Amino acid sequence: APPTPYRSAGGTAIDVKSMDVCARILSMGKLHHAFTGTGSLAVATAACVPGTVVEKSMQKSVSCDRTKSITEGEVKRTEGWIRMGHPSGVTEVGVEVIEQLTDTQTHTQ
Repeated sequence: APPTPYRSAGGTAIDVKSMDVCARILSMGKLHHAFTGTGSLAVATAACVPGTVVEKSMQKSVSCDRTKSITEGEVKRTEGWIRMGHPSGVTEVGVEVIEQLTDTQTHTQ
């Protein structure tokens, strides 16, 4: 979701300026107390892929300015960092997305 102010599980006020996206995740059918590592990587990857729900929900901020894309032939590499607000606070997650570009589709690793 877009950044939204909230209080963390520990009572700390979390401001919209401290995050690019606000997210929650379920683990074993229950709200996770923070955010799973694998879920964090999935959200960060989606943030680097244009047109995804996460990318469209992101606040365009300083961390988005650190994202860079380089296209070399049929391969596009995107490096990015996002700050993700979750129940325990804010986590910064970095990711490198490698896309294999073809005539008909894009494959993301």
